[in-house]
Amino acid sequence: MGGKEIADLLSGISLGTFILWLLAIVTIISTICAVTIKLYKVFTKYRNAKDENEKIKNASAEHDKKIDELGKKIDKMCDEMEQQRQINYKQVRYDIVHTCDEAISSGQISANKYKSLMEMYDEYVVVFADLKPNGYVHNMIDRVNDPTQVKIIGQLDE
Repeated sequence: MGGKEIADLLSGISLGTFILWLLAIVTIISTICAVTIKLYKVFTKYRNAKDENEKIKNASAEHDKKIDELGKKIDKMCDEMEQQRQINYKQVRYDIVHTCDEAISSGQISANKYKSLMEMYDEYVVVFADLKPNGYVHNMIDRVNDPTQVKIIGQLDE
């Protein structure tokens, strides 16, 4: 199409129709621009939300990992504490039996040593009740408490 043909075509269109067509084209372009801008904003919000979600997932995974590590450390500490408890149980049992043996062998025990022995025995029975304290220890205490086998000598030092 040449310039004369375009001029003939435009001269046949009234000014009102031309303005209407121009407004229609401007409206269509404005609508396309507005939709494009809104889509861009939605996409940007989506991308930001996705990035934030990824950060939260990473932080949560790191948090879970640290909690697992702490759980393992706590389990290890519990095992070590139980081992120490077993050692303490055996040590207290040994001390009670040893003190009872000395008292029974000599036929006497000082009042202070007797008081310490009874306190140790009471703790042994209470603290280690779940370990089912040894019947032998109980029998040894009964023998020390028997006045025909062991005599308590002296006074308590307060």
